[in-house]
Amino acid sequence: MADSSSNNREGVANASDTRPPSAPPDSSVSIDSVDQTCATFTFYHEDHTMGNTLRYFLNKTPGVEFAGYSVPHPAEPKMNLRLQTVGPPATDTLLQTLETVHSVGEHVLNTFEAAIEDFKKKQAEEKAAAAEKAAASKAGASSMDIS
Repeated sequence: MADSSSNNREGVANASDTRPPSAPPDSSVSIDSVDQTCATFTFYHEDHTMGNTLRYFLNKTPGVEFAGYSVPHPAEPKMNLRLQTVGPPATDTLLQTLETVHSVGEHVLNTFEAAIEDFKKKQAEEKAAAAEKAAASKAGASSMDIS
């Protein structure tokens, strides 16, 4: 009996933590680093989309010797990114690359939203022109009926 009551107390104490025991930590990134120029970053709740984007931009960055990523298993919500630099610290290089990816994403979003606005304006203009044409042809047809 004493065991069940102590288990119950443990359950109550851990009631606020709703994650299963094998769940990743609350932070979205963890770093495993031997020195400043080499590091493995683990991104939780990220997949090939973020991994391939970061790999591409990192490999285009001067001072990067190696950048690669892996998703250990599709059922695990994490992505590992290995980064080796020549000179600058790996964390600084990653932060600069993340800022670059963010600015590229903002540019794409702004360009897309501007294209949508242009499309909507053209559609409205075409609709108004079509309505004018229909009204003009209707007026022309009604004048022909009078004669």
